[in-house]
Amino acid sequence: MRIAVTYDVGGPSFESHQRWMLHNKSELQTTDGKRINQNSGFDISLELDGAIEVEYCFDGLTNDPGDYRFVYEAPTLLINVPIEFELNDVPIKEKR
Repeated sequence: MRIAVTYDVGGPSFESHQRWMLHNKSELQTTDGKRINQNSGFDISLELDGAIEVEYCFDGLTNDPGDYRFVYEAPTLLINVPIEFELNDVPIKEKR
């Protein structure tokens, strides 16, 4: 399975993102839901400023290519960000 990612801008900002492509989970799923983990590594088939193409390899596949669905998980970074706010003119009901 080959994936290509391109960004409008290359340089250091892209370089920090291109490496995660090699460490994220990738697998194939069959039509009946069976999961096949990437088991033969990967090859970088193209690497340019602002672009990368990675070929994920799977061994032992017996079905036609169209019988598989490629699943690639790209998690996001969850961070805590403090937010300052104030409430104005909010009616408050008294508890009884």
